[in-house]
Amino acid sequence: MRCRKLGWLAISGVILIPVALSAAEGRTEIPFRLYRDYVIVFTGSIGPIQKLNFILDTGAVPSVIDRRVANKLRLGGHVEKVLVFGRELRTREVTLPEVRFGPVKAMSVPVLCQDLSFVEKELGVRVDAMIGFDVLGRHSFGIDYAAQKLVFGPVESDAHSHPIQSRPGFVYLTIHVQGRPLYLVVDTGARDLILFSARLGNRLDGLRTLSTKGSSNLAGKMTLKQMRLTEARLGTNDLGTLNAYLLDNPEPGNLGFDGSLGVRSLGLTRLAFDFERQTISWR
Repeated sequence: MRCRKLGWLAISGVILIPVALSAAEGRTEIPFRLYRDYVIVFTGSIGPIQKLNFILDTGAVPSVIDRRVANKLRLGGHVEKVLVFGRELRTREVTLPEVRFGPVKAMSVPVLCQDLSFVEKELGVRVDAMIGFDVLGRHSFGIDYAAQKLVFGPVESDAHSHPIQSRPGFVYLTIHVQGRPLYLVVDTGARDLILFSARLGNRLDGLRTLSTKGSSNLAGKMTLKQMRLTEARLGTNDLGTLNAYLLDNPEPGNLGFDGSLGVRSLGLTRLAFDFERQTISWR
């Protein structure tokens, strides 16, 4: 899929859904399939429809359901304007009666309704919904890319950890480049580190365009400029030099973020969100 973004959305008034977690067993594992080395696809249900394919996309705010599924459920809804990487998109907001996967159960979930066939064509697998933190709630979970499984429940400390911050629907962290902070949304639905030119300005020295490439998302096509970030650090962890892509678009929704961090761009094999300790850990 190259750098195809799977839906970094922003609307006003994002609501976190109360989520019931069957935690009596402690830790619960569910398998997933990995496409293009970063796209996580797992199985769940919406209302009475079972065996649906969900993409785990922590950059999707709110979550997104495919039109085919909404039509099967005979969902109504209303027209909503959203921003996708700074571009306005008219879509429909619907309320799902219930979303289930693994130990997670969320009721009365407002989501966006869009045609996700472009994602399906790129991956070669049916995509019924993209699930973000609005559905995941604030329950700790981990992603094991090597074993291809999601783990819900208490999070074990990993080789590296760093504090995270959150806003409704988002988790973000601070990476320092050349000693200057960049505030990045943690995004499992993207491969790359993407920076917004409207936010970056002249804060970093010596940036030059190495190449350009096309990408697309729910709002259409866009052009990304490849850059190289030097002297990158995440807390006490030296990240060295990072590849990044600059997007010449307005900041999405004026949320105060400098861009999004596709977690696989760091080369990690395991990632965990610990909301009790407000940390992210990785290996």
